[in-house]
Amino acid sequence: MGFRPRMQSAHRCMAEFEALAKSAEPILYRVAFRLTGNYHDASDLIQDALVEAFRAFGSFKSGGRFDRWVLRIMTNNFIDRRRKKMGMPNFISLADLSRGLGEDDVQNELMDAHAGPEEQAVASEFHFFLRSAINRLPAEYSMAFVLCDMEELSYTEAAEIMGCPEGTVRSRLYRARHAIRRYLEPYVNQRERSPRDVAVEIAGD
Repeated sequence: MGFRPRMQSAHRCMAEFEALAKSAEPILYRVAFRLTGNYHDASDLIQDALVEAFRAFGSFKSGGRFDRWVLRIMTNNFIDRRRKKMGMPNFISLADLSRGLGEDDVQNELMDAHAGPEEQAVASEFHFFLRSAINRLPAEYSMAFVLCDMEELSYTEAAEIMGCPEGTVRSRLYRARHAIRRYLEPYVNQRERSPRDVAVEIAGD
């Protein structure tokens, strides 16, 4: 007698989860792609986060922000994955983060890259290098940059997702901007050169 009600409840739970996951899909894919730089890794990151979210769905508070909840799970998974890779070459060290250049230049480049249709080629080239720069950052700094500067979330929202104080988000974002500006310097100063030429120069540093 009790089996059918439990089945019906499980179906309702699944339907509710699927509806919430679908509504959160755009921001999950944007953030995951900006963090990983490719669709394969982004899809894996999202899939793992959604599996964990479904298993813990009973703890999700009705009326809460489902997308923020899953983003926090995805953040933890991303940080774990990135930390395993931090010993690999071409990652920006913590020492490098204190030797960056002006953060305003990064913000200006972001705005220029989205200025209009006539600058699509410039935007594409810029995003190629930006993705490379983000991929070299420590995970916590990548998250701060993507959430605050690319998704334009508030410090409060980013802090909730990242599970840290707002002051920590501000500090990580500041360091991320400096590191990214340093990495992008060859592109900013020599925009007339091809992406391949600048990439070769950066790889040789």
